[in-house]
Amino acid sequence: MIYSLYDRVIAITPAVKNILDKWLGAYSQRVVVISNGVKLSGENIEEEGQSNALSDTHTSLLMVARLDAPKRQDIVIKALSKLGPGFKLFLAGTGKQG
Repeated sequence: MIYSLYDRVIAITPAVKNILDKWLGAYSQRVVVISNGVKLSGENIEEEGQSNALSDTHTSLLMVARLDAPKRQDIVIKALSKLGPGFKLFLAGTGKQG
């Protein structure tokens, strides 16, 4: 019922749109797809050392976002520091801070 208040509902993939179409029924015509992908072509992806590779000895966390202040990667880093050893954080994105 709340979706009747919106002109558009954004889905980040066609698969999410299909789910929303079923969920929203009569309001499904309001669902549009705006892909939220990461463009890798033409970008240099720095290969980190073996110590940063994925392994079974720690939990790896990935944050994919624009590297700008509003995305608050600093909060993710502070939260990770409170978890202690056994966790590794990978940040992926571009922006003013990247």
